[in-house]
Amino acid sequence: MSKNIKYNKDGSITKAYGVARKDLTGQLFGELKVIERVEAGPKKSKWLCECTITKRTRAVIQGDLLSGKVDSLPTSRSMHGMSKEPIYGVWEEMIQRTTNSKHKSYKNYGGRGITVCEDWNNFENFFKDMGHAPKGMTLDRKNNNRGYSKRNCRWLSFKKQQNNKRTNVVVKYNNKRYTLAEFSERFNMDSRRVGEFIGKKLLTPRQTILKLGGHLWSTTVE
Repeated sequence: MSKNIKYNKDGSITKAYGVARKDLTGQLFGELKVIERVEAGPKKSKWLCECTITKRTRAVIQGDLLSGKVDSLPTSRSMHGMSKEPIYGVWEEMIQRTTNSKHKSYKNYGGRGITVCEDWNNFENFFKDMGHAPKGMTLDRKNNNRGYSKRNCRWLSFKKQQNNKRTNVVVKYNNKRYTLAEFSERFNMDSRRVGEFIGKKLLTPRQTILKLGGHLWSTTVE
């Protein structure tokens, strides 16, 4: 073992040349998924990365990954030519929130054991199974306690997906119970803004209706 590198008891690197170790294992940078550290030096660390499209591998400098300078391997984007398409963004978001612990939604996905099936780690397989998202639809899991796979996924409208969410907020108003999506539609309001006010408990349901100009009279029409 090199005297310039400090190791943990299991042999993994904890520090290299006085620089605290960053563990990028499993993280996704564009089309590259980090497999393992392959080199540690005084200025540059390298990580073995696999292209999620072609399954080709290559060692990439850590700084290039973190800065976004390198997020694909040569020709990988041309393999499917869809990296700018909305469906690619859907796939990338799915991968990020299940594998990247720094993603804002990781705690509700990867953090509680939600994974992506092996086939769908490859964009082309995902696209073959799901195709383009129909207009107004979002990717939804039928069973919120299971991962992403062809069997458990479908395209669903935003309203229906909100009603299916594990973390749904129940709105109680005029002796009735609504999900945020149902409440928003019932009183003709933007569901995202309703979520900001009621979901974060900034306003009461009635105050929210008045604030967003909803149809308050709808309370008497059932």
